[in-house]
Parts: sequence; structure tokens; C-alpha cells
Amino acid sequence: MAEQYKGLTLTEIQEWIAWELGQVSGTTATYTKFTAAIIRQRLTERQNDFVARTKCLKKFAIIQAVANYRRYVLPTICIENGIISVKFYDASTSYTELELVDEEFMNDKYEGYLTDSSSDPQFCWHGTPYGNRQMMEVYPAPDTTGTDYLSNLDTGVYYGADLPGIQNNVTGSASGGDANTLTVAVDTFLTQGIVVGMYVRNITDGSYGYITTITDAKNLALSTLTGGTANVFAAADVYMILSGEYGVHLDPNGFTEKYLFGYIPGVLSAITIPANNFLIEFVPYPAKFPATGNANQYPEIPKKYHKSLVWGVCSDLLGSFHEKSDEFKRAATYEARYQAEVSEAMAASRPFKDKPSSMRPRFR
Repeated sequence: MAEQYKGLTLTEIQEWIAWELGQVSGTTATYTKFTAAIIRQRLTERQNDFVARTKCLKKFAIIQAVANYRRYVLPTICIENGIISVKFYDASTSYTELELVDEEFMNDKYEGYLTDSSSDPQFCWHGTPYGNRQMMEVYPAPDTTGTDYLSNLDTGVYYGADLPGIQNNVTGSASGGDANTLTVAVDTFLTQGIVVGMYVRNITDGSYGYITTITDAKNLALSTLTGGTANVFAAADVYMILSGEYGVHLDPNGFTEKYLFGYIPGVLSAITIPANNFLIEFVPYPAKFPATGNANQYPEIPKKYHKSLVWGVCSDLLGSFHEKSDEFKRAATYEARYQAEVSEAMAASRPFKDKPSSMRPRFR
């Protein structure tokens, strides 16, 4: 049976970088000059750069409107100038997509907007950051405070307080369990980046439930399984933890973030947004690569471009040598490879606008 290409794992990328840098003893990667922790740190920075420039990732956030408030804190993971689109729901069955502008446009076209009356918002833009948190401003300010989405979750949606540390579904075989427990034979659950709120599906019998507690490395406590034939986990049942999709819920002040998960892929795109809430699509920072562990984590960028991280990190590390050395000269070759991958990804990316613009008809 042919093996599907899933991209490069963290370990595979690390070992490729070690090979390119000559950090190999026989056929085994070694980390004598550049440690694995340093390589992972540079991998994180290169992946951040790739996402910021190509806008290849997208997440959504729900923020409850507050009467007469113009400024709202965006998710912690929102990248700088990362807003893609904003929709304002005046009812759960209707919304208006706000025009994405900038402060210069508002000062030029809507002088005096700061003192205008509240109404349904029509425009939005990136506001002055709150510390290092991105902010969104809207005009007009909403005139009604919205309903909190968490007070009436859709069926098949739950939430947790921790940012996921993995972006690919986790599969395996159960060694046992019951209607509220999944047990495995090998220590895995503490190092995979899974979090409370994620849904777990029993592929064997079709049931599912969400994680209520990560009890230890071999046991997950679950909500009562439903939707299947037996609705229990038993030895040899195949499980899948749905970690490939999540949304963000913020309280109006931005103090508390929750992460939304669904029981099947795609369900989060069909949730019911309450009246007087903002639905924001944004470019997120990808999950940071940990200094140790999580060897099977995949980068979040499209798998076609996983090798670009190899080129970028090799450029960074070789560039740390003396400027007259051969290593320093090699850095330019790797940097050119990385930049070529970024350029290709930018050319193929969805048409997000780097700086929003507004068109007005010209009359003679």
C-alpha cells in the first residue's frame, strides 16, 4: 500500500538541518555545534515569518459587542495587521461585513467620527496596540451589548482554556476505557499538545465525546460518549482526537480567551453567532515549536513548503559564522532558496489585502 505524504515532522526537519550543517556522526544527527533547542527556536521564527508574509493560515474569533465601545482586543495569537475580515451580526440570522480601512481613511473621510452616535458598525481597522496585543476599532460604535456565545453553545461544540499545541488529528488504538474514559498502553497524552475541550471520536463504533481532563499520560477523562453503537471505548478500538481546527472566543475586554472545538471537521464554520457579536477572520501566529518533546509535530504551514524551514534555519545558523568564512558564504545560498519558497507561496496565496483600500466613483 502506498504511503501518503503528510509533510515533514519536527524530528525529520531537525535531522535534515543537522545533515545540511554537517552535524552527523555516521548516519546519526548530532547537536554539538547547534543544539536541538536552538534549531527549534529558529524554526519557530522562520515559520512565523513565512506565515506573516504569505498569510497562509486563517482562524476565526467571536467577540461580544459592548454598547458604545469602539475598541476591542484581538486574540493573543493574531499576527500584526492580521485582520482578514470582520462581520457584525445584528441578529443571529443576518450580518454586515465591515469595510476594512485604516485610521488615515477615517480621519480623511469621516472627520468627527470619534464623537458620533452609536449604531450598527460599518467600518473596522487596526487600532493602536494594547501592549503587544493587537486591537480592532470599529465605526460607528455598537449601540447594543451582545449575547455571550458560551452561554448557548451549538450542539457538537465545546471549549477549553488552553491554546492547542498541535494542529493535526491524533490517532491511535485504545487499550481500554469506558463511556467516560480513553486509556492507551503507551505514554502519549502529556506530550502531544492536546488540550481539554477537544473532541475524541471512537472510529470503531462511531461515538464521540470531548476531553474534560487529561488525567495522565495514558488516560483521558471524557464527556459521556454518544452517537455510536456501543458508546464506550474498549481494547483495540481506534480513536481520533480532533485537533486540526479551532476558533477563539474572547470576552469583550480581552481578559479571557477560550478555544472552541467541534465534534466533526467543518462544524465550527456553521455555528450560530448571537446577535451583536463580531466574527473576525484573522492570520494567527502558528504554534511555537517546544524546546523538547513533541517529535511528531508538523509545521502549520502547507506541507509543500515544509522544506522552506530547512533552508531558512540553515541560513540563520550558517550566518552566525565569521563573515569571511565559507559557512557564512553558504548562508546566502540557503537564504535564496527560502526566499524563493516564500515568493512562490505568496504568488499562490488567497487574495488577502496587505493594506485595505476603498474605491469611490469619480464624477465629472
